[in-house]
Amino acid sequence: MIKANAYGHGFFQIAEAATEAGASCLGVAILDEGLRLRDSGVLCPIVVLGASLPEMAEKTVAADLSATVSSLPSIRALQAAARNQGRKAKIHIKLETGMGRVGAYLEEAIGLVNAVGDDPNVAIEGIATHIGWTIGPQAEALSDQIRRFTDSIASLHHHMSVQPRWIHAANSLVTAAEPSGHFDLVRVGLLTYGISPSPDLAVGQSPLSEITPALSIHARLTQIRTLRPGQTVSYGGTKVVTRETIAAIVPVGYGDGYPRYPDGGGYVLHRGKQCPILGTVCMDQMVIDITDRGASLGDEVVLLGKSGDERLTAVDLARACGRISYEILTGLGVRLPYVYTP
Repeated sequence: MIKANAYGHGFFQIAEAATEAGASCLGVAILDEGLRLRDSGVLCPIVVLGASLPEMAEKTVAADLSATVSSLPSIRALQAAARNQGRKAKIHIKLETGMGRVGAYLEEAIGLVNAVGDDPNVAIEGIATHIGWTIGPQAEALSDQIRRFTDSIASLHHHMSVQPRWIHAANSLVTAAEPSGHFDLVRVGLLTYGISPSPDLAVGQSPLSEITPALSIHARLTQIRTLRPGQTVSYGGTKVVTRETIAAIVPVGYGDGYPRYPDGGGYVLHRGKQCPILGTVCMDQMVIDITDRGASLGDEVVLLGKSGDERLTAVDLARACGRISYEILTGLGVRLPYVYTP
C-alpha cells in the first residue's frame, strides 16, 4: 500500500523499493495516484482501492489500472470504456461486511457478477472487503467480519464462470494478527513502514519482533539563546520559563506536518536525551529547552526516530497530541527534504 505519499515516506521511491522487493502489486487510494505511477514508468499491477466516478472509466482502462467497484454504474462505464478501447477492464468487486463504507451487499454483488457475465472486455480480477476492527476488545467483531466475507465468497463462486485471481481483506493488523484473513493477497500498509498498526499489537513481540521504523526526522539547531526568568515562549504565552533557560530553535513546525500540541508539550532528542519543547509549535519552527545539554549551533536533534538509547516514534507523537500514527505520517509536509539510504 503506497497511498497518501506512501504513508508519508515518498510515493515513487517506495513504489520502486516495493516492486524490487517482490510485491505482487501496488495499492493506491485514488485514480490520480495510479496514473502518476504509470506516468513514472511503473508497469506492475496497480489496484485503485477507492471508489472512482464512472466518468473516470476511460482513464482507468487506458492506464491498465484495476478498479474497485461496488455499483452497477461503475461496471457499465468500465465495460463501455473497454469496448471503446479494445482493451480489458480489470475490476475488484468490494463486499460490504461491516465497514459501512465502500462495498456491495451480497445480493448486490451477485448482480454485479451477473452484469459482467461472459463479457470478454471485463475481468473480475479480485473480490475484496476491508476489516474495520482491531484486536483486543474487538477481536470477536473482527473474526465475525472475516467469517461473513468467507461465506460471501463461497456464495459468489456459484455465480462466476471464472474464479478471481485474488481474494483479499487483510490490512496490516489482520496480516500480523489474524491468518484466517490472509486469503491470497494482503494489503500491508503501516506495517510496511515498520510501525505497529495497533497499540494492542506491540512491536517487539512476535510476529513483529523484526520490524523497525523506516522513517526518521532530523534537524539542526539554527539559533541558541538564553531566556530570562519570566519569559513567555511562543504564541499565546502558553509557556513561561521560571529560571534562566538555554533555548534553541529547531526549524521544523506544523507546516512540515509536525504536530502542534494543543497545550504545549512534547520533546525532541539530542544526543540520546529528551529536550522539552517550550510553548506551542509554530508553523516553521519550535523552541526547545537545551539547558545543561552542552549543545552547539548546528547540532542535530531527532524529532522522530532514535538517538542513543532513546526512541521517539510516530505512536509517541500521536499519543501526545490526541491523534493516530497514520495522521502523523501522512501529514508530513512536502518541504521536508528526504534522504533515502539502503
